[in-house]
Amino acid sequence: VHDTQMELLRLTMEGEKYADPIIPPLRQIKDRWNTLKEFSLYNLYQECDRQKFTYGSDDEFLAWLVMKSDEKIDQIIKADQDPVITRDALVPSLCYDLLVENAQLRKMTNVYQLRVLLLHKGKDVTYQATKASTG
Repeated sequence: VHDTQMELLRLTMEGEKYADPIIPPLRQIKDRWNTLKEFSLYNLYQECDRQKFTYGSDDEFLAWLVMKSDEKIDQIIKADQDPVITRDALVPSLCYDLLVENAQLRKMTNVYQLRVLLLHKGKDVTYQATKASTG
């Protein structure tokens, strides 16, 4: 709501005759979508590799990486626990639903991507670790 008010005030001060109140919430969705696209699981893995991060086993490391990437994705989309508060009434629900669906798909592909990455590095990763980390 605050962003919408600020955008409308800015446009009014610039002399705009018509300001569409749906633009600010759509911009927020677009920003979150772009941030989601920019998030790189590979960069997270490389950071752990650079710091010589060690875990008990490869399976535990995979589970930890998936958990951390899921947390980051949830943080980006700001998981809608209460749609009445977190969603703008002017924006069709479909826009928010697509953002959340995209995030869920990214979470699923992260498990696969990490498993392939660790297998490529010669790590021994079992199916149980990837299955347990996806819930």
